[in-house]
Amino acid sequence: MKKYLILALVSTLALTSCGQKEEKKTDTTTGTKTETNTTVKTGTTETPKISTSSTDTTTATGSADATAKTSTTATTGITEENGVSIFKNTEKGYEISFKKADGLDGQVGFQNTEIFIADMKKGNSVSVLSEDYSRAPGIVDAEKYFEESVKNLKAALKEQGISEIKREDVTINGTKGIKATYSMSTQGSKLNFEQYFFDNGKKQAFIVTKTVVGDNDDARLTSVVNSFKFIK
Repeated sequence: MKKYLILALVSTLALTSCGQKEEKKTDTTTGTKTETNTTVKTGTTETPKISTSSTDTTTATGSADATAKTSTTATTGITEENGVSIFKNTEKGYEISFKKADGLDGQVGFQNTEIFIADMKKGNSVSVLSEDYSRAPGIVDAEKYFEESVKNLKAALKEQGISEIKREDVTINGTKGIKATYSMSTQGSKLNFEQYFFDNGKKQAFIVTKTVVGDNDDARLTSVVNSFKFIK
């Protein structure tokens, strides 16, 4: 089991940093720059330093993790249909969509995510990562994957003051999953997280992370999360 739950947070922290720079230009206070220098040990992998500038992605064997470094290929890209931007990953078997008219942009491979959809000014975002856990010791199903992920997350962010992690069973587009809700504060700004865990029945986990800066929810991002679905 690698550290994709943590990588999802890295992309978020990088975006809030960008959001702060953008907001300084317009003299507002939305967004925050955050950098943590914690060594994170998740599952069988040790992740050196969660940083907003760059992230090392290595597997348990020490080799570069090609899965995490997703780029646009013939099977992975964003298309436009009737004002809706659709990211379809036929290799992994899923799609997720958003509307640029809502002020959202999509980037493939941003900070090692497979797809990153965000309001670059506010710092709010949705990202998707996936991981094959079929060979991970002790991880026999999606429930165990979730339990280990939460355990590792708590240990990694203990010093950052992570809140209680609330668990909820959810169903999106006919697919059952698990939702984890929690928050943490960085340099005076509160980050609210919703992370959704889905399994395609082949011991491959999909983590959809929704992040909102501040206390107000973002309905646009809820719509993005609700568009996630598996495809053939």
